This record gives sequence, C-alpha cells and structure tokens, in this order.
Amino acid sequence: MLSDFPTIGTPLADGRRSFGLTGFPYTVFYRTDERGLRVLVVRHQSRHPDFGEGRR
Repeated sequence: MLSDFPTIGTPLADGRRSFGLTGFPYTVFYRTDERGLRVLVVRHQSRHPDFGEGRR
C-alpha cells in the first residue's frame, strides 16, 4: 500500500514518514525520493521506543 500511496504516512522531520500497520504492532518509518520509497526502520510499537531514531 505504501508503494501505491507513499504520502499516506504521517510526516515527520527530515522528510521521513511513519505508517502504523493495521493488525500488527509495528510502525514503518520511511522516506520517498525520485528513486521511490526507502524503508528506514520497522519498529515494534511496544518495545524500544527510541529504536531507529538515529537513522536518516
């Protein structure tokens, strides 16, 4: 769904976006550019709340 609708995620700083998965306790953090969609990190919503924060 993200590849078809890349702007569906919530905008964050530095052009990143987040998208919570329905039915699964994960959030996908990603970025889009002229080459397409790049997944930065997939984070469990109940564990390690700062996991992946340093990735740009």
